[in-house]
Amino acid sequence: MKVTLNLFDDLPQDVGFRNVGKFTRIQLGQNDIPKIIECLEKKKIFELRKLGAVIQPEEFIRYDAFVYGYLADSMVGKLTGELKDNPEIKSFTYVHPNKEPELIFPLNFE
Repeated sequence: MKVTLNLFDDLPQDVGFRNVGKFTRIQLGQNDIPKIIECLEKKKIFELRKLGAVIQPEEFIRYDAFVYGYLADSMVGKLTGELKDNPEIKSFTYVHPNKEPELIFPLNFE
């Protein structure tokens, strides 16, 4: 299952600092990482319900996490460290709006 989190549209207003102007941007810090992970979990449940699944609280569901938006490289690293410890996340892909999607983990070297 694929779960996509859009950092601009899917995060609550109290996450990060919103720099409103001609081009509104959200500046995220390391204190926002737990909230980002919480939003990923909520999106996972939303996607499952959309598919008609009945979810038990203790149920273990593995998924591929896609995060779309602007993140500093250091924030991608910190988020990766947290997501790698989550056994439900099979893979993590970061998608910068102006670049190609980048698979962060797992890396398969041939």
